[in-house]
Amino acid sequence: MKNIRIFLASPGDVSEERKVVSEAIEDLQLTLGKTRNVHLELVKWETHAYPDIGDYSQDVINNQIGNYSVLVGIMWQRFGTKTNNAGSGTEEEFDIAYNVFKKHGAPKIMFYFKAPKAVTNKSELNQLNSIFSFKEKLQENGALYWDFDSTRDFERKLRVHLYHHIESILGENVTKPVKPESNDKTGRIFLSHRSVDHERVGKVYKKLIESGLNPWMAEYDILPGQSWKQEIETAIKNSDVFITFLSKNSDVASETGFSVDSELSIAENINEFLGEDHSSSSTGNQIHIIPALLDEVEIPAVIAQLQYYDLSDLGKLDSFVESIYLVLSKNS
Repeated sequence: MKNIRIFLASPGDVSEERKVVSEAIEDLQLTLGKTRNVHLELVKWETHAYPDIGDYSQDVINNQIGNYSVLVGIMWQRFGTKTNNAGSGTEEEFDIAYNVFKKHGAPKIMFYFKAPKAVTNKSELNQLNSIFSFKEKLQENGALYWDFDSTRDFERKLRVHLYHHIESILGENVTKPVKPESNDKTGRIFLSHRSVDHERVGKVYKKLIESGLNPWMAEYDILPGQSWKQEIETAIKNSDVFITFLSKNSDVASETGFSVDSELSIAENINEFLGEDHSSSSTGNQIHIIPALLDEVEIPAVIAQLQYYDLSDLGKLDSFVESIYLVLSKNS
């Protein structure tokens, strides 16, 4: 059994997020622990440090924590207290992890920053300035970080990011999930949806992953610093199945200007020209377009001739996954 240690680094003002990290690792242990024969250990100073003497207090913590595979760092309003070697304990923990990474290519480093609230005094402003400077330091060192607005937003992103990193550590290419024994078809599945529907579509995304399939969803698969337009276009081109989710929010304006209609148009254009240019799609096959109803709404005329799937009741996800497998089997 492989042991993966995940170290949690943060100042003291993100207690809710620290709890989320603990719960996420417990849940991943329940799923990955058995299927991948792995033990996930959350390492925190509260549980892994004990009274001792060193050059200074942070040095004691550093020595007792030991090696780990993943560093999860979180910051909000507080940067932390200055140590002998850095502006805060969290910064020193990053410096140690980064120096080890430069030599050995590990650990994985994941930093998250919660959107700050309005400051009320100079001390809070100084703390925020230190955080902004630290974010610049991360960028200069090539470390990608992620911003989030709420604890729920953080939880959603963390679970997927951790899953990808753990699979990577286990030596798997996460774009090629483990195939169920009953079927070896794991084509790429593009999930097209309005931003406001991301929570419901996110449940579909997770179900597809758990079933050994390979879905693509912008919120989970576009990394910080990447061009969302380019990544979406590439993901559609590489897709075998294109699922367009229709809901009562279909008339809500897109936050990016790249709408569901735009994505559908790309898929249809690829299909239209495939007969003349098979390089339009990475597979050389037409992209199978499936309308999926999240609410009882009218299907747009452009895809009204296609058989839709009713997902207004997400309890039907198991049968939906079976349908996707059938589609991939026929397209292979």
